[in-house]
Amino acid sequence: MWHGGIGRHSWLLNKEPPHIYSKRSSHHMRDGIQYPTVAILFLASVDAFAANTIDPLSGLPIAPGFTKLADPMESYTFCGKSARSISYIGGESADPDHENSWYAHAMLGAFVFTAIGGVKTFITPDGTAAVETAGSVISFLRFSPGLSPAEMKILGAACERWSGTA
Repeated sequence: MWHGGIGRHSWLLNKEPPHIYSKRSSHHMRDGIQYPTVAILFLASVDAFAANTIDPLSGLPIAPGFTKLADPMESYTFCGKSARSISYIGGESADPDHENSWYAHAMLGAFVFTAIGGVKTFITPDGTAAVETAGSVISFLRFSPGLSPAEMKILGAACERWSGTA
């Protein structure tokens, strides 16, 4: 069949294709607004999560996957110094070896004590803050004034073996 300008069907070739309206096409504008909004909210939540990765009591980093327990902060005296502690719990997939390795890298220069049961205590060089890893629970401690090297050993007294520094 010849599609030149002459012929009874030539008007079909010059006609615009029909525009098909659907319910979905009416939502394109709304979808175009929703996707950037979702992206902005996602990025804001990632930023908020990153901002909450430092324990406010000790100033030490919180290992990924841990959330604060509902227990109130504990205050007590340790070696005649003011001490406070707060605990966090990991998810079902909490791996003590992973957390211990994570803190060994996150707290370079920390003094480390290891208990027979595997509980590790990482203490900052100035003795003002510490973190204990015990299975799926980690506890942050703050001391004022800071612990001396002898007091750090007392803190690790429940820890039978001195491990040195991270």
